[in-house]
Amino acid sequence: MKVTDPATGCSDVTHADTVVTVVGTPVVVPITSASFCWGSSALLSTSVSGASGTVTYQWYLNGIIIPGATGPVYNATIPGDYSCQVSISGSCTATTVSVPVTEHPLPDPVVNFNGSVFYTSTYYVTYQWYKNMVLIPGATSLSTPSTGSGDYKVAVTDTNGCQSFSDAYIYSGPATSGVGNVNSSFLEVFPNPVDNELTILAGNLSAYRTFTITNNLGQQIVEQQLITSETKVDVVSFPSGMYYITFRGDGATEVRKFVKL
Repeated sequence: MKVTDPATGCSDVTHADTVVTVVGTPVVVPITSASFCWGSSALLSTSVSGASGTVTYQWYLNGIIIPGATGPVYNATIPGDYSCQVSISGSCTATTVSVPVTEHPLPDPVVNFNGSVFYTSTYYVTYQWYKNMVLIPGATSLSTPSTGSGDYKVAVTDTNGCQSFSDAYIYSGPATSGVGNVNSSFLEVFPNPVDNELTILAGNLSAYRTFTITNNLGQQIVEQQLITSETKVDVVSFPSGMYYITFRGDGATEVRKFVKL
């Protein structure tokens, strides 16, 4: 402070120790994952270091104020970009950098039946089959044989960790012993497009005993026997593009196309 003596006109500057507190930039930190499955939520928290006095909060979604969202923690149930304006009494007001929150849809498995087995034609990470809502022990692949009349469902988990049940497939008929009882013309190749692993569900194995995979240039990539009704083919190393899979046996030939991502 500058002080002036009115009698002499002399002036001087006083010096006093002053404590300065640097307030940190407020940030939003997800307490849980910022990505969630439909029906769930992401818990967000905001904090600011060095704050003294009263701190108030106001949350925003995509730059629009969220009415009533005035606490340090917010439970986000809608996808979008979240930010929080932090005000410190007698100090300053600042807004955090926005944090994106993502919502994943639930998987929607559809149960198909080929006359012998129930299966889904979409690839999932995990499967668990149920009959009349009773867990079928060991039925943890994309297909399961019919064991007689009943309501068949499958619970699946996708690559985002989201889980859901299929609708029930209501079956009225006898038990079967597997795909081998199916009409020999039955062939299912999925998922399509495929990224990592191709699944082949085949009918009567005496009809189609071998298969080959060729690329769009006609070059043969794979030649393999069909030993079981459900065959897995690792296609991770395949270059992206269109491929043809040819099934042969007992004078029968069938060709299917699939796309490698």
